[in-house]
Amino acid sequence: MSLHLRYTLPASAGLALVGLAAYAVYKSGGLRPALVGALRGGVKAADWAGKKLACAKENVAEMVAEAKAPKAKPAPKAAAKPAAAKAAPKAAKPAVKPAAKATPKAPAPATVPA
Repeated sequence: MSLHLRYTLPASAGLALVGLAAYAVYKSGGLRPALVGALRGGVKAADWAGKKLACAKENVAEMVAEAKAPKAKPAPKAAAKPAAAKAAPKAAKPAVKPAAKATPKAPAPATVPA
């Protein structure tokens, strides 16, 4: 048996078996639902990817617009506070702080010289 025939014969037989199995599935009607399910999954994946791409494009466009815009100077601190916050009276602090409680200190432990 030559080298070509030794590899060609099993490959041809395997291909014929695969073709026969595919033909049997096609004739049984089981192929169409499987293909429809695969296409449905592909369409869902394409829609998901399109949404993610659109979101990414918007984010990049916002970043580019922010980079191109001149940097605004910060507003003065007095103008930054709303008028309602200025008008509200602050709570009065007590004039005298309460006295600290006196706690007795424990005596230091006696040390024994060694």
